[in-house]
Amino acid sequence: MLRRIPDTVDAVQAAARGLRVHTHVALARMARLAAAVEGGAEQAEVRLALAEEQGVQVLAGEARVAVTLRCQRCLEPLALSLEAPFRLAVVPREGAPVPAGCEPVVADPRRLPLLALLEDELLLRLPHIPRHAEGRCRPPENPAAEAGEGAASQSPFAALARLKLGG
Repeated sequence: MLRRIPDTVDAVQAAARGLRVHTHVALARMARLAAAVEGGAEQAEVRLALAEEQGVQVLAGEARVAVTLRCQRCLEPLALSLEAPFRLAVVPREGAPVPAGCEPVVADPRRLPLLALLEDELLLRLPHIPRHAEGRCRPPENPAAEAGEGAASQSPFAALARLKLGG
């Protein structure tokens, strides 16, 4: 069992050996994920296994990490736990047959970008618009809107209307 996730792995050899990994990966090694979040856990927990099914290398497992994002409703921090179960079949070209329940990944099985695939799975679990649950937060007060409520507002087209009437 490996203790550290390599950036790339020979999936053919690893599947033949029945590679199994249960470890933690520093978020600093996943630059795209680290850039997409505002903080959270320093490490992601990863469990994975590489095996051969129907002549195809299959990478199966789960990655987990706690992250902090910015709620787009109230603009306050939002803590989320990302859980990314995966079952990926490494294929040499698009359209190649894959075992049932697998998602195809087109890659060279001799240089499988293992760390990048794990990072991709976690990135796919990020919400498009991070928000607290309904009723748990409110949008921040808008001082500009409050200032405009007391004053009489005039349409920017009022001057055009006066010109039209006067001319």
